[in-house]
Amino acid sequence: MRVVSLLPSATEIVYALGVEPVGVSHECDYPPAARGVPTVNRSRVDPEATSAEINEQVAAAIEEGGVYELDRERLAALDPDVVVSQGVCDVCAVDEVLVRGAVDEMGLDTDVLTTDPHSLADVLTDIELVGAA
Repeated sequence: MRVVSLLPSATEIVYALGVEPVGVSHECDYPPAARGVPTVNRSRVDPEATSAEINEQVAAAIEEGGVYELDRERLAALDPDVVVSQGVCDVCAVDEVLVRGAVDEMGLDTDVLTTDPHSLADVLTDIELVGAA
């Protein structure tokens, strides 16, 4: 199965389930093997900026369509069966709406799996959901 994971926690889950993703988020750095996997997004916010500058950059990015840019060409080239995204926060990581829009626009035969945990029980449910995919 070809999996792209767009958040660090999902990447850890995917590896723990014995699957090596074909693509990850720019933030995915654990396990160490994830550092060598192609990234499919980038942040429009400079992580080296001051907190005030980051606040300004986030506000500007939201007005321009979002904090994250998805590399659609790379995503299409990786030809994933599943993209794991999240629905909790569109500032914290690439959100489901951006991912679904890209998958639909490009006509990919790819399932988008959305994690949306709000409790520890939800985290366990999401692990099962990723495992079932």
